[in-house]
Amino acid sequence: MKNGVLITPKENILLGITRKVILEICGKEEIPINETEIKADELKSFDEIMLLGTISEVMPVVRVDEWQVGDGKPGTVTLELQYLLGEMIFT
Repeated sequence: MKNGVLITPKENILLGITRKVILEICGKEEIPINETEIKADELKSFDEIMLLGTISEVMPVVRVDEWQVGDGKPGTVTLELQYLLGEMIFT
C-alpha cells in the first residue's frame, strides 16, 4: 500500500487464488489497485506491505532487513483485508 493504493506486481509472481480473491475484495471495497513492476528499493516508501499465500492468507510485513515499514505495526488496509478474507473463508 502506498498513498491509499494497493500496489502489486503484475509479472514474475504466482498468480494464485488468494491474490485473485484479494484483488476482488479490493474492487468491492473500492481500494484502488495498481499492477506494476516493483523494485526492491521502492518498498521503503510504502505505507504497508503484506504477503499473500494459501497457508498464510494475508501476512503483514512490519520490517524489511534494517528498516521499519510504516509505524512498525500491521496497517489498517492489511488488517481489513485479513478480516474480509477470513469472513469469506469461514462463513
